[in-house]
Amino acid sequence: MIEELFNKAQQHFEQLEFEECANTYRQILFYEANNTFAMDSLAEVLIELNDTTRALELLDTSCRMQPNENPFKYLTMAQLLEGTDSLSANKKGIELLENQRKQILEGKIECDIDEITKQIASGYAAVAELYLTDLCCEQNAEQECERCVNCALELDPNSIDALQTCCSLKISQCKSKEESLAPLLKSFHIWKEAEESPSASFKQNSAKLFMELEQYEHAITVLQILVDENDEEIQSWYYLGICHENIKEYIAATDALTRAKELFDKAIAKNQSIDTELHQTILQLLDKLAPLTQQEEAKIKENENGFGNEDDLHDFDENDIEDIDDIEDEQQNDNDDTQMNN
Repeated sequence: MIEELFNKAQQHFEQLEFEECANTYRQILFYEANNTFAMDSLAEVLIELNDTTRALELLDTSCRMQPNENPFKYLTMAQLLEGTDSLSANKKGIELLENQRKQILEGKIECDIDEITKQIASGYAAVAELYLTDLCCEQNAEQECERCVNCALELDPNSIDALQTCCSLKISQCKSKEESLAPLLKSFHIWKEAEESPSASFKQNSAKLFMELEQYEHAITVLQILVDENDEEIQSWYYLGICHENIKEYIAATDALTRAKELFDKAIAKNQSIDTELHQTILQLLDKLAPLTQQEEAKIKENENGFGNEDDLHDFDENDIEDIDDIEDEQQNDNDDTQMNN
């Protein structure tokens, strides 16, 4: 019966029926309360349902009951933790995976060594990312970050996590734009052609890095994928608007920011909490974009009627553009302050 329930849960998960999947794993735990595999599996489903608190509780229980089984639960738990707690969980997961890899090489167990190697690389990339963020003030943080990135890329030169983290590291080290961009582009081309798409948070980080390197066309490509997957994510629409504005596509910028505003209006109507600073920034940008959008529409109409010059399409009032840049700088400063406070 338990095996049948596991099969049923897996079917629900593959069909993205997460509530049904969670209930099935709960049934298994009703019959076998100490089944750590069911705990780990239920935790993954709860993460999909945004119940990270309960997911963390289950993973913690599983780790205490079976500390040396299933290294992946430690890597999953690390994503839900912060700072040194996340670092400890990642290190434990990497340790168990490296032990598995050693046993495979020695012929003691049979397993997909390529998949294990990729997971180890992802673990090192996660540690490197910690040293760029939560643990950036730790002693030798930069050296540890660089060591972990190198370890990850030695194990898996095509690790999209390691390549993207490598880009972040190079930006923090003030390397040239070309040197910083190279690993990000490699990561982008790998995951864009892959059958399985990376997480939304990974793609949003990718877009932000492209924006930081002023590669707005690439950022737009990533953000368009994000809004196609989930058209109710305000941050993605905001970034999309900023990218279009930076390459002087003011109609597209207005469309994206208008969509973000509509989502804010929807949340306000439901009395949901919102990011008031971002909301105000979007409203200000829409006001400043209005004359530029009208000018672009007029130029397009002129060209459609056979008047005007195509080169005039982006001949806009520089004062309006400077005003928009000022608003974006203020929002970026607010974001930087928030990250420092966190």
